[in-house]
Amino acid sequence: MYLTPRENNLHRPAQSATAPKASSRTARNASRCTTVTNPEKETYRLLVDVLRLRREDKSTFEVDTMPGTIYNGEASSRPAFRKTLQRAKQLPGLLPLWWTDVKEAECLWENRKELQRAQEKADIQEY
Repeated sequence: MYLTPRENNLHRPAQSATAPKASSRTARNASRCTTVTNPEKETYRLLVDVLRLRREDKSTFEVDTMPGTIYNGEASSRPAFRKTLQRAKQLPGLLPLWWTDVKEAECLWENRKELQRAQEKADIQEY
Protein backbone atom coordinates (compact mmCIF):
# COMPACT_ATOMS: atom_id res chain seq x y z
CA MET A 1 0.00 0.00 0.00
CA TYR A 2 1.40 3.39 -1.01
CA LEU A 3 1.33 6.17 1.56
CA THR A 4 1.73 9.80 0.62
CA PRO A 5 4.54 11.76 2.33
CA ARG A 6 1.92 13.45 4.54
CA GLU A 7 0.54 10.07 5.62
CA ASN A 8 4.08 8.89 6.39
CA ASN A 9 4.58 12.03 8.45
CA LEU A 10 7.44 13.07 6.15
CA HIS A 11 6.03 16.47 5.32
CA ARG A 12 7.67 19.63 6.55
CA PRO A 13 5.94 21.44 9.35
CA ALA A 14 4.53 24.81 8.41
CA GLN A 15 6.89 27.66 9.20
CA SER A 16 5.74 30.38 11.48
CA ALA A 17 5.02 33.70 9.83
CA THR A 18 7.05 35.33 12.60
CA ALA A 19 10.14 33.14 12.12
CA PRO A 20 13.24 35.26 11.58
CA LYS A 21 14.61 35.27 8.06
CA ALA A 22 18.23 35.70 7.09
CA SER A 23 18.93 38.79 5.02
CA SER A 24 19.34 38.17 1.33
CA ARG A 25 22.92 39.45 1.52
CA THR A 26 23.78 36.98 4.26
CA ALA A 27 22.23 34.13 2.31
CA ARG A 28 24.10 35.08 -0.86
CA ASN A 29 27.41 35.33 0.97
CA ALA A 30 26.98 32.04 2.79
CA SER A 31 26.01 30.19 -0.35
CA ARG A 32 28.72 31.59 -2.59
CA CYS A 33 32.03 31.61 -0.83
CA THR A 34 33.74 31.65 2.51
CA THR A 35 36.02 34.55 1.62
CA VAL A 36 33.78 36.89 3.61
CA THR A 37 34.81 35.52 7.00
CA ASN A 38 38.31 34.20 6.33
CA PRO A 39 41.56 35.99 7.16
CA GLU A 40 43.32 37.73 4.28
CA LYS A 41 45.96 35.08 3.56
CA GLU A 42 43.35 32.32 3.50
CA THR A 43 41.14 34.39 1.21
CA TYR A 44 44.05 34.91 -1.19
CA ARG A 45 44.70 31.15 -1.27
CA LEU A 46 41.01 30.41 -1.90
CA LEU A 47 40.90 32.83 -4.81
CA VAL A 48 43.92 31.16 -6.45
CA ASP A 49 42.25 27.79 -5.92
CA VAL A 50 39.10 29.10 -7.64
CA LEU A 51 41.19 29.86 -10.72
CA ARG A 52 42.85 26.45 -10.62
CA LEU A 53 39.56 24.62 -10.25
CA ARG A 54 38.05 26.62 -13.12
CA ARG A 55 41.06 25.90 -15.30
CA GLU A 56 40.83 22.19 -14.54
CA ASP A 57 37.09 22.11 -15.30
CA LYS A 58 37.60 23.99 -18.55
CA SER A 59 40.25 21.49 -19.57
CA THR A 60 38.14 18.48 -18.56
CA PHE A 61 34.66 19.47 -19.68
CA GLU A 62 35.33 21.89 -22.51
CA VAL A 63 38.52 20.17 -23.72
CA ASP A 64 40.22 23.54 -23.95
CA THR A 65 42.99 25.39 -22.18
CA MET A 66 42.24 28.58 -20.33
CA PRO A 67 43.83 31.63 -21.96
CA GLY A 68 46.26 33.53 -19.77
CA THR A 69 47.46 30.48 -17.83
CA ILE A 70 50.64 28.44 -17.73
CA TYR A 71 48.68 25.67 -19.45
CA ASN A 72 48.24 27.92 -22.47
CA GLY A 73 51.94 28.73 -22.81
CA GLU A 74 52.14 31.75 -20.49
CA ALA A 75 54.98 32.12 -18.00
CA SER A 76 52.40 32.74 -15.27
CA SER A 77 48.66 32.38 -14.74
CA ARG A 78 48.56 35.98 -13.55
CA PRO A 79 46.54 37.30 -16.57
CA ALA A 80 43.78 34.72 -16.00
CA PHE A 81 43.85 35.39 -12.25
CA ARG A 82 43.43 39.13 -12.81
CA LYS A 83 40.44 38.40 -15.05
CA THR A 84 38.98 36.11 -12.37
CA LEU A 85 39.35 38.89 -9.78
CA GLN A 86 37.68 41.38 -12.11
CA ARG A 87 34.72 39.04 -12.53
CA ALA A 88 34.54 38.49 -8.75
CA LYS A 89 34.38 42.27 -8.18
CA GLN A 90 31.28 42.44 -10.36
CA LEU A 91 29.36 40.03 -8.11
CA PRO A 92 28.15 41.86 -5.00
CA GLY A 93 29.03 40.11 -1.76
CA LEU A 94 31.48 37.63 -3.28
CA LEU A 95 34.63 39.37 -2.11
CA PRO A 96 35.04 40.44 1.50
CA LEU A 97 34.18 43.97 2.56
CA TRP A 98 37.85 44.72 3.21
CA TRP A 99 38.77 44.00 -0.45
CA THR A 100 40.41 47.00 -2.15
CA ASP A 101 42.80 47.60 -5.05
CA VAL A 102 45.64 47.54 -2.50
CA LYS A 103 44.50 44.12 -1.24
CA GLU A 104 44.26 42.90 -4.84
CA ALA A 105 47.85 43.96 -5.47
CA GLU A 106 48.89 42.26 -2.24
CA CYS A 107 47.07 39.09 -3.28
CA LEU A 108 48.82 39.10 -6.66
CA TRP A 109 52.20 39.69 -5.02
CA GLU A 110 51.77 36.98 -2.38
CA ASN A 111 50.69 34.43 -5.00
CA ARG A 112 53.20 35.28 -7.72
CA LYS A 113 55.03 31.95 -7.32
CA GLU A 114 51.82 29.95 -6.95
CA LEU A 115 50.58 31.37 -10.24
CA GLN A 116 53.71 30.05 -11.97
CA ARG A 117 53.34 26.42 -10.99
CA ALA A 118 51.01 23.64 -12.05
CA GLN A 119 48.60 22.03 -9.66
CA GLU A 120 45.86 19.50 -10.28
CA LYS A 121 42.28 19.69 -9.02
CA ALA A 122 42.82 16.66 -6.77
CA ASP A 123 45.63 18.55 -5.01
CA ILE A 124 43.20 21.34 -4.12
CA GLN A 125 40.09 19.43 -3.11
CA GLU A 126 39.80 18.42 0.51
CA TYR A 127 37.87 15.27 1.25
